[in-house]
This record gives sequence, C-alpha cells and structure tokens, in this order.
Amino acid sequence: MMQENNPSYDFISELAKKYKGKTIVDNGCGKNEFKRLYNKNIIGLEVKNNIEADIIIDGKNLPIKNKSVDLFLSNFVLEHVEDEDSYLEEMRRCLKDKGTIILSIPRTRWYISYFLNPGTYIMMIKGFNNFIKNPLRFHTHGHPHKHSILKELMEWKERRYENKFRDKGYEIKEKYRTCNFLSLNVHYAKIFGKINMPEMFRVHTTYVLNKN
Repeated sequence: MMQENNPSYDFISELAKKYKGKTIVDNGCGKNEFKRLYNKNIIGLEVKNNIEADIIIDGKNLPIKNKSVDLFLSNFVLEHVEDEDSYLEEMRRCLKDKGTIILSIPRTRWYISYFLNPGTYIMMIKGFNNFIKNPLRFHTHGHPHKHSILKELMEWKERRYENKFRDKGYEIKEKYRTCNFLSLNVHYAKIFGKINMPEMFRVHTTYVLNKN
C-alpha cells in the first residue's frame, strides 16, 4: 500500500504534472492511491483482484493499444516483477513516440530504513519459524520466493537498472534520489519527511524515461 506521508510520492506526483497528456496509466497501481489523491484521470492497472484498480491484468500483456499512452507511472513495482524485460518491453510498446515513463525503485540503502523500523522485528517475531529456517530469504523485499537478501542487494544496483533501461530502448532523461532513510516508515515520515539529507542517505531513485 502506498504510504501517503512518504515524501517520494509527493515528489512523484509533482514531477508527473510536468508531463501532461490525455492518457496516463499507473502500471501496478496497488489500491490506486495516485488516482484517488492526485489525478482522477489516471488509469490504474493491477495484477491482483483489487476493486480499486480500473483494469486487472495478467502480469505480462497489457490490454492497451500500441503507441497510445502519454505517461506511464511505475512506482516501486519493477523490483517485484518476475520478468523485468517483458514488463519494460510492454510499456515501451504502449508508449507514444514522445511518451514518458516515471519509474521509481528502491536503492540498496532502503534496507537501512527497513532494519530501523520496529515493525521489521515485530514481523520477525510473528514469523519466527520461517525466519529461523532461512533468515536471508525471510527479509527479501522483492522476490522472497526466488532468492536471498544478498542477491537482492546486488539486483537493486542503480547501474544494473540503468543498463537494462538502455538495452530496452529507453533514454534516461532525468534521475532523482528521494526519501531519506528516516522517512520510509509512514510514522517516521510525519516527523522526518521534510529533512533534506545528503544523497547517500536517500533510499529511493526516480527515473524519467523516454523512448529512444
């Protein structure tokens, strides 16, 4: 679920206002919070049976015509996707030639926030049996069924993602690092969300991508 106090989402919503268009799609919309909070014209796509989403998809093929979307939002979805290549290729297929993607991912520093969050340790206690069986897999955020936290830390490297974007036919037009490590938790964000910390303490990266 989107954290409404998380400064990254306020930043993304302001960024999206710069890229006006008739067709805006939130690919992996969760509970469609962007539509509810920021823009009623957004079309929310989600793989789960979620009544807040506008369209339920199969996770691979988007029910959207070629070159019909002005702006895609993809916020903290890519790290959860089984087939990253297909996910990026489908959005590129649907984008207009001058279309834009605003795509956000966690940085490896995200885990600083994760291990500072009391909720992490409550989760460990509640799932103690699973934690004991495989602690490295227990803490994996993106693909706990596939690999360990150590592999995930390698996969979340910005350079790996940026190379993949270029390989899939995107130009990185803009890049921002947002959300200091004290603001990831929804309760902490109310207190620390406005603190402008150095980039090394920021846990999210937001890209503006255009078609090559």
